[in-house]
Amino acid sequence: MKKEETLSEINRSDTWNDIFNILKELPVKYEGSDDCVDLSSACSSIEEKLGKKLETQNQKYLRLVADFDNYKKRAIREKEDLISSTKVNMISPILDIDNDISIAKKNIKDKETSEGLDIILKKLSNFLESMGIETIQTDEYDSDIHDVISVIDGGDKIIDVVSKGYSIKNKPFRYPKVVLG
Repeated sequence: MKKEETLSEINRSDTWNDIFNILKELPVKYEGSDDCVDLSSACSSIEEKLGKKLETQNQKYLRLVADFDNYKKRAIREKEDLISSTKVNMISPILDIDNDISIAKKNIKDKETSEGLDIILKKLSNFLESMGIETIQTDEYDSDIHDVISVIDGGDKIIDVVSKGYSIKNKPFRYPKVVLG
């Protein structure tokens, strides 16, 4: 039986294929032959080639793990964005009602009606908080978060809030409309 026939009969993986290919390249000493192989150099050659192959496979593995980790983070971020945008779309009509009730409360002189509207506004406020929606404060003017509807006497102090502003996770999605004076 020849050496090549024995090696080709073995079912082998890629790494074993590399080892067998390296061994095939080495001159082998057969009985009665004067050719000789230095086994230490053959082993170091095999070790070097397998080390390179291992390093290549390790780098591929690390890249794959990093890509998968980035994919998971991106998927989580996209899911959170989808939830937030869906929440905004579903809650927008309720926010309009909240603004309308707030404007109505300012213009109603009847104390009992005003108290009833306060109860409704408090329930709406609790509902919005439970959904993670916060009202943007309008105590001091901030050009980054306030939309100015009009300016009276060139002032920079908020004198009226025409429409409330709202945010989710400190990201404004509806800016408050104010009058400065």
